[in-house]
Amino acid sequence: MEMNWSPLGLAQLGRWFLYQFDPEARGSHNNVFVATLRGKIDPASLSFALSILIARHPMLRARFRDVGNGEPRQTIITHEPEADPLLQVDASALQEAELRGLVESDAWRAFDDPSAPMMRAALYHRSASSAVFLLAFDHLICDGWSYWVLLDELRDLLCDGARGAPQDASYAYLQYVTTQHAWLETPVAEKQFGYWREVLSGEIETLALPYDRPRAQDRNRAQNFHTLILDDACTRHIKSIASASGGSVFGVLLAAYQAFLHRYCGQYDIVVGCPMPGRPRDQHERTVGDFVNVVPLRAEFSADPTVSELLRATRRSVLKGIANQQYPFSRLVERLHSRHRDAEHPFFQTTLVYQNPRHADELRALWQPVSNGAPVAYWGAMEVHPFDHHHRVAGDRIALSLHAIELSEIIRCDFVFDPDRFDAHTVGRMACCFQRLISEMVTDGELRVSALPLLGSEERLQVLEDFNVTSVAYPLELTLHGMFETQAALTPEAVA
Repeated sequence: MEMNWSPLGLAQLGRWFLYQFDPEARGSHNNVFVATLRGKIDPASLSFALSILIARHPMLRARFRDVGNGEPRQTIITHEPEADPLLQVDASALQEAELRGLVESDAWRAFDDPSAPMMRAALYHRSASSAVFLLAFDHLICDGWSYWVLLDELRDLLCDGARGAPQDASYAYLQYVTTQHAWLETPVAEKQFGYWREVLSGEIETLALPYDRPRAQDRNRAQNFHTLILDDACTRHIKSIASASGGSVFGVLLAAYQAFLHRYCGQYDIVVGCPMPGRPRDQHERTVGDFVNVVPLRAEFSADPTVSELLRATRRSVLKGIANQQYPFSRLVERLHSRHRDAEHPFFQTTLVYQNPRHADELRALWQPVSNGAPVAYWGAMEVHPFDHHHRVAGDRIALSLHAIELSEIIRCDFVFDPDRFDAHTVGRMACCFQRLISEMVTDGELRVSALPLLGSEERLQVLEDFNVTSVAYPLELTLHGMFETQAALTPEAVA
């Protein structure tokens, strides 16, 4: 049967060309869910639920190919082959480290077979009552919003077998792609482009991050994380000041991050890349696909604003960014002819990725820094628990990014960094300074940004006093010429 091959969406296109340019980076774009399941492990129910999701959401049946001249296309196959979507692995003989290595290898393995599904599900059996569940998607078919939608529906299917949403027989994502390409030719799209052209006008200085080493030509693609927890008191202050200023938690975090970069890097013009959902919410709330679009949000600090002034300016910037988020970032780069060096990312060198899941809300507890041993959710008779594994994020040419997720009473902040460029203690020191700044910032709106402290009392004492202890004891009774005579007697053969 002949397949209908359709163009890729603009977010997909940017990702596809990145894959062709840098195939080794492809697996790092996977969206991955891993958890430990305990209790009555039910592979049949998991397999059935996954089959329902695959039938319900066309993009889980997507295939991709290059049709020539570098032009990618996608198609939706009517039905996946009858093979079980759930791979089952006997992991009972594996040590913890061996199991973790196997799960991580499967999680981040690239989907590089164009004839195979872009989704991977596996159940690693540790015992009759314990298993590790892995679910991974190529970002081409599933962005972060879609990820949480799928987990929400998977839970519903496992808990009560409810069919939930009907099958998407209209192929809504492919319809969106067609509409998106046509939209680019409209006055509305040109108006959005005009907005971003104004935002990005003038010289944009490369962010002077405190790298420990220059960029290596041959990157090893490793990533390290430094996790910072904003405690319940700080989180309450953040939510309170966000509400008082008419903004959002994301807006407060962005303002704090940009203020921190301004103070730490000594620059007054700060641009941070921020992924936005990019999807028309009224039509595509639960459509699975790759809608996400990065927007460059810019802040100016030459007037030394107060915290309140900064928050108001950030709120305006965020609202305008949301209103103009549909214009694809890849087209901005193309049309504005970014003059940045090829080694650097266009327009910004750091990102802020913020998550506040609207679906499968209970699963965010998997990101809690410390587990109390209680299950975070129930999937039927199975308990869902955290599984300690190494996270990865897509960080193409970005040496430092801040990933924040709202948990029940705290905010977890992961500073993701390139160990080729940064030492761990450098990023740890930056994270401490960020924590100090945001903790003060959310308690006093009248403070000027220049007055926000970066150092705690112990660090300040170390910098101002300990590092300045330069006195050296010497014999007070000696004269200057006497000291020369003493040294000459000690080393009579040395050249004066």
